[in-house]
Amino acid sequence: MLEDFAQKECLKYHKRVHENEKHFSCEFCSKTFIWKSQLNQHTRVHTNERPFKCDYCDKSFTLKQGLVYHKRARTNEKPFMCDYCDKSFIKKSYLKKQIYSQFGI
Repeated sequence: MLEDFAQKECLKYHKRVHENEKHFSCEFCSKTFIWKSQLNQHTRVHTNERPFKCDYCDKSFTLKQGLVYHKRARTNEKPFMCDYCDKSFIKKSYLKKQIYSQFGI
């Protein structure tokens, strides 16, 4: 099993997911997290920190991905194209929902 992981550290982090070890606790509520990055993102809910700012308007976001989707909507960028029709989407999840609802796939 160890040969599947380049370093012992990677194995340690991988085991956390399966063992549901949550070492990082929120100082504002009782939630706990496996990864420090998850705690950092969660903490923004309490502090209202929105570090990801749009260059074109006054909107800001707690997550980088929120800004990415916002920019795509502003520029009408739709990188996820349906193979079954001529529609395209700003999010992969929107494409998956379309394929399932329209084509049952």
